[in-house]
Amino acid sequence: MKKWIIFVFFGFLTIPTFAQGSFWFGPKFGPSIGTQVWNGLDQQPLLASHAAFFLESFADEDDSGTLFAQLGYHVRGSSLRQGGVIFDVFSTGFEFRNASLLLGAKRFIPMESKNKAYYLVGARLEYTLSTNLKDFENSQFATFYPFDAFVNKWNYGLTIGAGYSIPLSEKIGVFVEATIHPDLSYQYQQPALGNVVVPSPFGGSSTLSERQIRNLSLEVSIGFNFLRKVVYVD
Repeated sequence: MKKWIIFVFFGFLTIPTFAQGSFWFGPKFGPSIGTQVWNGLDQQPLLASHAAFFLESFADEDDSGTLFAQLGYHVRGSSLRQGGVIFDVFSTGFEFRNASLLLGAKRFIPMESKNKAYYLVGARLEYTLSTNLKDFENSQFATFYPFDAFVNKWNYGLTIGAGYSIPLSEKIGVFVEATIHPDLSYQYQQPALGNVVVPSPFGGSSTLSERQIRNLSLEVSIGFNFLRKVVYVD
């Protein structure tokens, strides 16, 4: 319920702003580094990617900030390390491919030039479209890996970041941005499981402890903003 209250609140602030007329819009994309902490597993960062499309309210020269909404695709997760052996660190691991809705606000840092530095904060809701967990079912360590049955499809969290925007013309600009995305909910929740069959060559059975995991991702983006400007004529 808490995640819905947050999004409804930001939604009521954002929608009227875009309805008034002029606004910025555009794509952003870039690399991501995902991290996770699993019970009993030594995880490494996962190098992945992200892409998004945003709408942002128009700001006059004397305005100190804007509101924005963003729809994106993000790969969350972590890479594998088991028993001291590293399997393609930074590239092969658990992937949670999520669609994301982000609503937030930007605050500009005063500068003498037309370029704009800013920081941002927002609330985020994500839905897991798919995972690659089935890829590890035939591994000799399959028992200790996560199962799709315990993946939470809906997750929510915060986004915090900073960026630098450079205007190329009155209606076109480019920007670079770094953001961090901590989840407040669990991407994965598994209760303790007993008498779990261990696959060959080990055999026997094992007890798996409870597992709870949150995603934490760092993203670096390059983006382009385009102005849809509405001019009112008396």
